[in-house]
Order: sequence, then structure tokens, then C-alpha cells
Amino acid sequence: MDKLLKEAFVRLCDEDLEWLKNQPDSLERQHIEAIVADSPARYYDDNTRIAELEAQLKEREWIRLSKSCPKHGRSYDIWIKSSENDKYGRRIADVIFFEGYFDTKFRQQPVTHPEYISHYSPLPSPPKEQE
Repeated sequence: MDKLLKEAFVRLCDEDLEWLKNQPDSLERQHIEAIVADSPARYYDDNTRIAELEAQLKEREWIRLSKSCPKHGRSYDIWIKSSENDKYGRRIADVIFFEGYFDTKFRQQPVTHPEYISHYSPLPSPPKEQE
């Protein structure tokens, strides 16, 4: 089934590329051509890349602080809410969770409402060096 779907998808991409060749040359056209030409490989051949991207997205989800505790010594983005203003919220980036507390002493901003941390999000892992 996947092979049939891939063959149909490749044919559609080839038809689009043929149509694009007859369009006026522009940076936009070149950009679209590159995307369409690369699409079959991205969708059907590069499952490891797709899994890697999905893992990165999952790693970046906001986690409610009341449901889970962050890991000691890791960096996070945190979401600040106000107990007096439900429309208020702000993000503080790259905060370290240390001994049960988020270290925000170097990142403090003026407080306009009583605040509390409602969510946190792990920062992505640093890029791996290729040998």
C-alpha cells in the first residue's frame, strides 16, 4: 500500500515540477521547485528524520507544573501566570531547575501582578557534533 501511495505521490510531484518549469523564473518558483522535488524523499524515505523531528516537538511541549516535576540541573523555559489577571502570561527562557526551585534571580522582570509558574518546557538537546 505504501509503495502504491509513494508512486502516486511521486507522479503528482513530477507533474507539478513539469508545470513549474513553464512558469516565469523567480526565487519563489525555485523555492517551490526545491520543496516539491524533495517531498517524496522527505515523506517516504527519511523515516528517521521524521521520528527525530517528532521527538523534538514532543520534547518542547508545555508541561503543567502541578502534574510533573522537572529534572534537577536541567534548563527549561517557564510560563508565568498571574493569580489576579487570567489574561496575563509571560515566558522566561533558559531557567535552571536546581534543588526544587527555578533559578530566576538573573532574569527577573518588573512584576505587575502576583505571579506563579504554571508550566515548564524542556529546552531541546544541544546539536550533536558530526564526526
